[in-house]
Amino acid sequence: MKRIVTIALAASLVVALPGVALAAAEQFAATLSGDQENPPVTTSASGSAKVTISDDEASITYEVTYSGLSGDLAASHIHLGAVGENGGIMLPLAAGPSPMSGTLTSADFMATGDVTSYEGALDAIRDGRTYVNLHTAANPGGEIRGQLKTILNTATEDPISPPAYAGLLLVLAFAVAALVAWKRPFARVR
Repeated sequence: MKRIVTIALAASLVVALPGVALAAAEQFAATLSGDQENPPVTTSASGSAKVTISDDEASITYEVTYSGLSGDLAASHIHLGAVGENGGIMLPLAAGPSPMSGTLTSADFMATGDVTSYEGALDAIRDGRTYVNLHTAANPGGEIRGQLKTILNTATEDPISPPAYAGLLLVLAFAVAALVAWKRPFARVR
């Protein structure tokens, strides 16, 4: 009986560990273009952004790539605003050559609109109420922009969820535990 309990606990641990690892970060992405600016900007520039909220919500990492801007990148930010609406700067991004990346914390947060806290900024990102905007001298209001959206599992159109192997591990763990429990009485007979 003691061995069965040990096996069951080990099986539970095997199943729980992938879930803990997968509960990690939340990811968001945007495709940046001039036609998403308000008003739209005619430009050959394009770009993409990926934003990740850490599992402890203490930081946000980002990576932004771009090409074809009308001039040097003057500034870049995460703004509060729905699609087609301009909004205030919520989080500054370090403007630099593509690709640019960095980490943001509550110290970087700037209150704007109805978002008055870093936690509120995280909620706004999750709710799809934020966009990444890249500014140039020729387009000080923004040359390319993209709304941040939760990265979806393309098969289900749901937010990224733990892979199917987590459920398979659960079935496998219980099958091994059952097999060991079933074989154990036969081992004593011999």
